[in-house]
Parts: sequence; C-alpha cells; structure tokens
Amino acid sequence: MSKTKSKILLSLFLITILVSSCCFATDVAPVTENAITNTVTTDDQSNVAATDEQDLVNTDFYAAEDSVTISNVVDGNAFVVAKEVTVTGEIGGDLFVVAEKLNIDGGYVYSSIFACAEEITINGVIYDLYAVCNTLNLGTNGFIYRDMRVAGSSVNMNGKVRRDAYISSENISFATDAGTIVYGNLEYSSDEAEFNAPEGVIAGTTTYTAENASAKEPASIGNTIISYVLDLLRTLILTFVIVVVLLWLTPNFVEKVGKMGVAKSFVSLGIGFATPIAFIFAGIILILSKIGISIFIPSIFLFALLGFIGTSIASIFFGKLFTKLFKMEGKVKFVLFTLASALIIWAITIIPFIGGFLGFLVWLFGIGTIIVNIFCKEKIKEDKKEIKE
Repeated sequence: MSKTKSKILLSLFLITILVSSCCFATDVAPVTENAITNTVTTDDQSNVAATDEQDLVNTDFYAAEDSVTISNVVDGNAFVVAKEVTVTGEIGGDLFVVAEKLNIDGGYVYSSIFACAEEITINGVIYDLYAVCNTLNLGTNGFIYRDMRVAGSSVNMNGKVRRDAYISSENISFATDAGTIVYGNLEYSSDEAEFNAPEGVIAGTTTYTAENASAKEPASIGNTIISYVLDLLRTLILTFVIVVVLLWLTPNFVEKVGKMGVAKSFVSLGIGFATPIAFIFAGIILILSKIGISIFIPSIFLFALLGFIGTSIASIFFGKLFTKLFKMEGKVKFVLFTLASALIIWAITIIPFIGGFLGFLVWLFGIGTIIVNIFCKEKIKEDKKEIKE
C-alpha cells in the first residue's frame, strides 16, 4: 500500500480538479423566472429536480470562446478565457478572466474578480477587484463593495469603492459630480506628476508614490540585506513545509527520490526540459477542442503547483544525497540536510549573470524528478512464491 500512496494521492488530486466540481459550458443559458416556475408539472419529483439542475449552473464554470456571456446564476467560481466577456447574471464565487474586453453590465460577483484585459468596464456590483489592464472604467452604476487594486494606463473613476483603492496608472480621473467615490483611503503611484483629486471624492487619506522614485534612489545596503534575508527565510520555510508534508503523506516518494542514480537524474533533467514544451503543445491542441478546454484550464493550476514545489523537490534529492555521503541517516538529519541544500541552491541563484540560469536548471530538475518518480514504473525483481494446494 505504501508503494502506491503517492500515485493514489496524485490521482485523487487530478480527479478532484478535473471531475468533481467543474462544469464546462460554451453557451450559457440565461435563467429566467419562467425557466424556474414553468417546470414540468408532474407527480414524479425526480423529474422536477432534474429540470432544476439543468437550469442552474451549481458548480464551477469554465469557458473559452470568442465571446462569453454569463447571464444566469453560477453557484461557484468562473474561469473564462475569451475575446469579450460580459457578465449580466450572478457569480457566487470568484471570477478569473483573461480577455480583450471585460464588461460587468448589471452583474453581481459575490467575491473577487481577478482580471487581465485590455479594457474593463464595471457597471455592476463586485466585492474585490484585482486587475491588470490598459483601461479601467468604473461606471456610474459600478460599485466595489470592498477594495480595488488596479494597474493600468488609464483609470476612470465614476462609481463607488466602499473601502480602499490602490491604483498604479499614468492617467487617473475622478468624476467631479459623483460625490464620494472612495469611502476609504486612496493609495496611488504614477510616473506622472502628483494630481489633486476633487474635493469630497476621497473620504480617507490620499497617499502618492512616484513610480520612478526607487530607480532614482538606490536601495541602501541595510534594505538590500533585509530583502535577501526575507527571501531566504521564505525559501527555507516553504522547503520545510513541503518536506514534512511529504514525509507524512508519501514517505515512499521521498525514498524513491533519494535512491535516484546518476542516469535517472539526467533523465529527470531531460523530462524537466520537455515538460513545459509538451504542456504548451498539449495546451494548443486542447484549446482547439471544446471538450479539451475543460481539462486544459485546471491543468494550468496543476502545472503551477509542480513549478511551485520544483526547487524544493530538488532540495530533497540533494538532502538525501548528503545524508548518504556523510552516513548520517535519520529523518531529522535528512530534513536539516534538505534545508542546507535549499540554502545552497538559493545562494547559487543570486550569483550575478549565471545564478538565474543555474536556478532554472535546478527548477527543471525538480519538475522532472516529480514526474519520473510518480509516473515512471521501476523494474523491481521480486521473488514470486507459488502456493500449491
């Protein structure tokens, strides 16, 4: 059972992401009162329940089309990649969007919007906004219930922000006849000159930061050292957490990583190189297939997870290598050697000129190591005993 634990866990993870709570749709049918009330009248309650399920999107929603309109109720998160996205209905969770145009037209997003778009227009109600765009238009009917964080070339504020606004933009404009627009504080940065917002528009304080100020004033030695120390601490904490979790959940996987020989290590590095390339080509093929998109979008998060832990997995390999080299076995010593390996890898990555490339190689090696030790079957010779009755 322990030999297959890592494979079982990964399989459950894939099944959970790809199957259990997702709904892919290319055409979103609007939900109207007639659709709900004019259901088939029958004594068979199961038929009524089936009709309701067809009318409602009660799971996460995935879509990738030229134009996507969400006009019904999505009781979950929405993940959309499209040229133009329009929301006139309700989304119970978060909205993740990559599009040329995003338009919230009377729609309601009960949680956050994470958007990357050329143009964003909001004339609806949302809770939080995180956006990178060229132009953001918060219309007169737009209402952000909590905070907004936006980076864009042009930001036009005509609606309301209930709490704080954080804006990085070359051009920021506020309506002069809309009363209070930002009910909390405004923090903005720009490489242009500081501007004065109309009186009464900002209820809290306004803080301005010149974007090119850091370029003009080099960081002090103390600040540089602190940034390096904090980065190292983050690396060590992440590695420690991953090692402890793997030792607890998949000790067999850790052992397999530690037993990798020279040949298998080169194979891992090669697979690490091939994985991003294969992911890109597979993504193109899946995007061209309507059914494949429902698999590709969650697989992005899986690949991001592999990339997130790749360097830590490489540290585990070198940690096991050091325990064998110094003949110091034991879980505690293994964890310490793994953390020491993570420290060495981190130190290599900050070497000028070549550090970034070497760190990239280690990262690819870590990704390849994960794939090799989970999906590649080892040839193990076992003595088979025949039981004769």
